Amino acid sequence: MSTAIRDVHELFLPRSADDPREDASPELVRWSEDRLGVRLPRDYIDVLRTRPGSRLRLGGILLDRKPPRKLGVDQFYSFDQIHGLHRTNWNCLPDTAATAHSEWDVPKLLIPFDGDGHWWLCFDYRAAGPDAEPSITYYDTEIGGEFKVAESFAELLRRLICPDRDFQFEIADRSLRGDALDAFLRGIGCRPGRHKHRDTWDFPPYGGVYGDAAYLTASERFSRSPAPRKGGQPLPGIVGLTVDVSAKDQHDCIRKLAGAFGDRARLTYQPPDRSPVSLDRLPVVVVKPVKRRKPGQFSPADAWNAVWNGQVASVQDMLKHGLKVDRGSPRGSLSPLELAASQGHTTMLRILLPYAKFPITGMALHLALMHRHLAAAKLLLSAGVTLKPKLLAGEALAGRPAAVKLLLAAGLSPTPSLLRQLRNLSFESDSPAELAKMKRDYRAVIRLLDIPGEHPTTLQKPHRARTK
Repeated sequence: MSTAIRDVHELFLPRSADDPREDASPELVRWSEDRLGVRLPRDYIDVLRTRPGSRLRLGGILLDRKPPRKLGVDQFYSFDQIHGLHRTNWNCLPDTAATAHSEWDVPKLLIPFDGDGHWWLCFDYRAAGPDAEPSITYYDTEIGGEFKVAESFAELLRRLICPDRDFQFEIADRSLRGDALDAFLRGIGCRPGRHKHRDTWDFPPYGGVYGDAAYLTASERFSRSPAPRKGGQPLPGIVGLTVDVSAKDQHDCIRKLAGAFGDRARLTYQPPDRSPVSLDRLPVVVVKPVKRRKPGQFSPADAWNAVWNGQVASVQDMLKHGLKVDRGSPRGSLSPLELAASQGHTTMLRILLPYAKFPITGMALHLALMHRHLAAAKLLLSAGVTLKPKLLAGEALAGRPAAVKLLLAAGLSPTPSLLRQLRNLSFESDSPAELAKMKRDYRAVIRLLDIPGEHPTTLQKPHRARTK
């Protein structure tokens, strides 16, 4: 195995249901390379033999130079996951590359192993050729820019660090979690977080980077050794506490937390762009008892946060205590079902759908199609979502041929009003590449709808709005 490979428990988060399960056998590697038309890096294949693709815990890298400002990417770059190899799983390298090339116009010799459509992190074979060692490139499909992240995949692995820019504590005391952790932190002066999410706290009088008070977030982390099983379920992992605090207050805030925890927790990470905080000779902070939360109690914000972050166990517990999957918060946010659809969380959708009222409203399907999550859309269609002609009209006028094809197969047909609108389409864009892509998409839509007497050449020429 390559020396660039790190401990799998350090590199990846715990497995999820969407992770590929098939080992990277020589036959699977050859099959994938034939589909992609390139030779995959040896270090990438070594990683897959250790873990067949997953979400990363170490997903940050400090770049050698700042990316172009227009891309909105910082020099401290972070990404989400490394897609693996599989013959049927949607979240795998060959299917990801096919989607990027066909739907997002990514160049053929860029092979994405992470991304959401608006951006991609790719093996870049354009300079070296399909049989050589590729560099790693960030490619933006919306703005049309790119920059080099690393010279090779091996270098990317060697330079990976925790993507957070906050301080992190690892709470070794397994009894200090949930309500016990809430009582502990409120006892030293913390209060419920400003965004009302569960397991978040404000810590005045210390200032935060993004607010008037330091912001604390607790989440369950990986276990350092394989977790023993009890009743078929892994035991809870270690709780991590992330602290967002301003540079001028970081010394006092971090020292106070470390003094309060004592030997129950330890500081495991400090931001790479900050001066380190010394923790020698810490004062002891007295913790006052605080009233605990009732078991099973949660707010709409708790449910929204759990669905957004894919916290399956938390959502299942909320469902047992009466979570309504079709209802949003009083402030008008999306329902849990709609949120899962908008994020393309197919595992979460499978958990939520048995609790939904039928027929399911079309908003969830609309959100899945709008964000190009076709796997989630197919799951909703198979569950029995309400189909209305305006759904097809919206996708056709938005120029999304893959969504139009899916809705036509589900039984929808275009209305005369939609055909009239498509016949009178006009385009406007300052980018020639974007304008060409818009034309290709709408021509594909027109071919799918098979408009009588209409051809792709009938699309009007682009025009510019008049300015005074």
